[in-house]
Amino acid sequence: ATLVGAGTAAATAANDSEHFSLDYFTDSLLRPKEPTLSYNQGDNRKEIATILTRSMVQGEMTTDDEDYLVGVIAQRAGISEMAARDRLQQVIASAKQAAAELEANVLEAADTARKAAAIFALWAFASLLLGAFVASFAATVGGRARDL
Repeated sequence: ATLVGAGTAAATAANDSEHFSLDYFTDSLLRPKEPTLSYNQGDNRKEIATILTRSMVQGEMTTDDEDYLVGVIAQRAGISEMAARDRLQQVIASAKQAAAELEANVLEAADTARKAAAIFALWAFASLLLGAFVASFAATVGGRARDL
């Protein structure tokens, strides 16, 4: 399975659980077919989240990882391997879309910060130039007053 376009935003997002987390996607993979069935959330979740994170960062999931996840999903969710593979593909697509949205937001914030820094630099230059002019003018007036 190929995960193109997630790149560095996925790496950043995977480490920043305040804004983006793979926990939801991990839960989606392991959710039982029947809501009345429960599952133990602690046993494979970290491993699955690690596989998903690595796959998003590298841009693709290895065949071994995909086969392993399909087996775990099928066993834990009580569904066939074909349904588990479909579920995995849907979750990967959702995670990829969430990472792309995060990347777009990060790029937009960086562009806004760049524009603000440019405006600040322009105003700082104008303020320093005006201050230098006023200091020069005050020195000239003070020098004339001293000479009188």
